[in-house]
Amino acid sequence: MNNPLITYYLSLIIRCQRGATAILFSVLVLSIMLIIGLGVSALIINQLKMSIDAGQSVLAFYAADAGAERCLYYVRKGGAACDSVVLSNGARFEAQRVNSTTIRSLGSFGATSRRVELSW
Repeated sequence: MNNPLITYYLSLIIRCQRGATAILFSVLVLSIMLIIGLGVSALIINQLKMSIDAGQSVLAFYAADAGAERCLYYVRKGGAACDSVVLSNGARFEAQRVNSTTIRSLGSFGATSRRVELSW
């Protein structure tokens, strides 16, 4: 059984299997890294969308507040004119006097809307 030809072929098969194992292991490691990278990028994109929505929400709230304050100013001056205005940053508000002691204002920016109500 000490045939040099058999020993040579066995060593050749073992060397070929080592190369295949290394390639298989490399593909496995790269696949895991790709899955982790895609998962992290999905989380980052979701956080960016939430951050943009929060910024739009703040601008819509400030627009609603500005509308309510403007309407309150006109009410205290003796007028009843509450209107709709587009602000310089693209936000808009629609203010209305509901009754003698209540003002409602709806502010919007982008796809986000916020409502403010003043009572006195």
